[in-house]
Amino acid sequence: MPPVSTDSEHRSRAELNGLQLREFADDRVVWERSVPPNALSFNGPVGIRSDNARLQLRLLTAPALGPVQRPCPGAGGEGG
Repeated sequence: MPPVSTDSEHRSRAELNGLQLREFADDRVVWERSVPPNALSFNGPVGIRSDNARLQLRLLTAPALGPVQRPCPGAGGEGG
């Protein structure tokens, strides 16, 4: 991956297909690994952390396979 410079725009995305996790930068695969099976049992909030960046985010997911848990209002995230 070439170095990132100030005032340049880049795209990052991740795909989880079964246990295979792939990370893309500017539509190029830059990291690919299998995750342990217990990673799929995670049932909690998902977050993104960034510093000194202007971000535009889009979250795409498959339909839920079971009950969806929503965060409690005031539990550190948005909610009302």
